[in-house]
Amino acid sequence: MAWVREKDISGTEQIYFLADVVGSGKTALAHSIAQECSDCNLLASSFFFDCKVGRTNPRDFISNLARDLGSRFPEVSTYISLALRADPNLALSQPVSRLFKELILEPVIQSGIPGPIVVVIDALHEVETPEIQNILRTQITNLSGQFRVFVTSRPEHNVLRSLGPAITPHDLAIHKSANRADMNTYVTHKLEEIRSEHHELENWPDRQLVKTLLDRAEGLFIWIATICDYISHHIYPDKILEDLLKTMREFQLPPEEKMDALYSTIMAVCPWHDAYFVDGYQQVVGIMAVEKMPLTVDGLQKLHDSLPKSMLRVKAIVDKLASLITGSTSLNQPIQILHGSFREYITQRAPGNHRIFVEQHNAQLALTCLHILTKLPVEIIKFGYLNSSKGSGVPDMEIDFTEEQLYALEFWLAHITDCNFVNPPIGLKAALETFLHLSLQTWIEIITSKSKYQSLIPLRKRLPDELVPELSKFRLGPPLRRLLKRLLEDESRLGEVLLVMEDLKEMGESNWDTDSDSDGESSLELESITDSSDDGYRDASNSE
Repeated sequence: MAWVREKDISGTEQIYFLADVVGSGKTALAHSIAQECSDCNLLASSFFFDCKVGRTNPRDFISNLARDLGSRFPEVSTYISLALRADPNLALSQPVSRLFKELILEPVIQSGIPGPIVVVIDALHEVETPEIQNILRTQITNLSGQFRVFVTSRPEHNVLRSLGPAITPHDLAIHKSANRADMNTYVTHKLEEIRSEHHELENWPDRQLVKTLLDRAEGLFIWIATICDYISHHIYPDKILEDLLKTMREFQLPPEEKMDALYSTIMAVCPWHDAYFVDGYQQVVGIMAVEKMPLTVDGLQKLHDSLPKSMLRVKAIVDKLASLITGSTSLNQPIQILHGSFREYITQRAPGNHRIFVEQHNAQLALTCLHILTKLPVEIIKFGYLNSSKGSGVPDMEIDFTEEQLYALEFWLAHITDCNFVNPPIGLKAALETFLHLSLQTWIEIITSKSKYQSLIPLRKRLPDELVPELSKFRLGPPLRRLLKRLLEDESRLGEVLLVMEDLKEMGESNWDTDSDSDGESSLELESITDSSDDGYRDASNSE
């Protein structure tokens, strides 16, 4: 935190760039810094890029940063609003650097806000295009010296090259004595916890065992944490640990291969000869590999139960994989894959029936979400606040949704976007057509009330050719203009304003009037509107 509070720094010194290998603890550190800065009222914004949940678009980062800065500093919000009203086409600006300049850089400079304030960016290597790197290199340095930007990434060549030599990469020094001391404290504590549950292990672990574990870990916290968690689920933890250390190579594996070898060893003890287990593994771990938000065991079960003829027993599968899943000991605690490196292993490199095929499971989860959404209760479907230009703001929807309903509402679009419609599961196209026909506007109303508006551009980019006319049947212009009016009344929702503007532009809308029969509301004209085209989609979603 000394860097955060240091005075009189400027230029690239405002950026602390942490670049280190998989499993070294970068994301955990980013969370810790964000939390500590938040506790000290120094955090302006944090953004964690993650390809698993589709959070890879630089525009999303800028919208999030604009929203957070506008919420914290009213003067910044005023300048952002003025920029949007002065140039309605700003939301569609390409390149992204212009959007950053006019929504972040200039409002911050004009506001003269006090500092220090911190922006945390995690997993820069997950961004599909180098635009954020270019902004860090060329525009952050123009901000007040009171700004601090903490960035993490894997040390990938394209990231380092895009940032340039002026931004110095740091690492966590995982092979240094300080990191080894931290790991020694951790592993000693974890093994003592395990010993306390096995009274027969009076003299376990000895110092040599701890030293061997630390040597084999080679500075990777996630490696040693995975082993400790794995042996804690066995009745003979000492014997299991001994067997593990015998079967694994001792030293000098690259971090990725080291983690792969550990995951392969742990998974080998599962009952792969049991066809029911293999099927359950594919269904449960398949969902966990592609889900956009962790669900509880109960939520996962109900998600599966929403499909016809589901016979899956989620808890039984989770129990078999407990050492590779966090939260597995409780029905009411969200469970998720232990670490991103395990997800990469099972989706990219695992052999045979251990492999999870992401596109297949995205399509299946999209189908599940659509089944849930087309069966929402009547009182939800009749919400209807976008059918009229009367009223202000986005109304609160005082309805308690189930866990699986909330998931479907929030993430069906993300899963559809990730689908491959070349060979979709049976019923997916029909379910999507039914949803578009019956529930699309209802979904827009609900998601904007319960969460935040989601752009329809990725949906239209991904739709199969035969369903594009189905989407075109709906006159979404009037309800979206009414929604835009409501969102503009809330300065904390500027990011959503940008998304609605993009959708209206893509639909070829020529004005922002709330409705053609509105009661005298002044309209905001969009000047120099061009025809809707496929290029508009491609530009607006080039990193999706």
